[in-house]
Amino acid sequence: MTLQGKVIWPDIRNAEIVHGDKYLEHALESLRVTVTTKPNRAERRLVEDTLGSFCCNVSREKTLRSICAAACQWGNLELWYRVVDACDGYANVEMLGVEYIVKAFTRFGCDVLLRFVINFTPSLSHFQLVFWVFWHSNDASEG
Repeated sequence: MTLQGKVIWPDIRNAEIVHGDKYLEHALESLRVTVTTKPNRAERRLVEDTLGSFCCNVSREKTLRSICAAACQWGNLELWYRVVDACDGYANVEMLGVEYIVKAFTRFGCDVLLRFVINFTPSLSHFQLVFWVFWHSNDASEG
């Protein structure tokens, strides 16, 4: 006797089924390299999934960098602030990294840097943070 059946799941779960336990890694990489100018339904889902589970399965640094890259690509400053807040990106400027700070500064202007200065850990003076960003952005452009 042969049993046959159908497995049905919503289309929105395809990526989770296909990638299994590597789904979050796939989601973050997809967000990091997105070329869309606006997030589509699947990308919005990836953002919510990764923000909802970053503390469990993937590093905060990877989540922070991937979603910040997507936010810059989409011109979504609100999402950029949301992920920096969620991942505690203000606590450690190295976690976000110079490349991603410069991307945000280039895309959104000085408001991003100003908020970093205002919210950044008190162990670093405002002047030191500004100097650090510009010093490292020059290193990145030369190297």
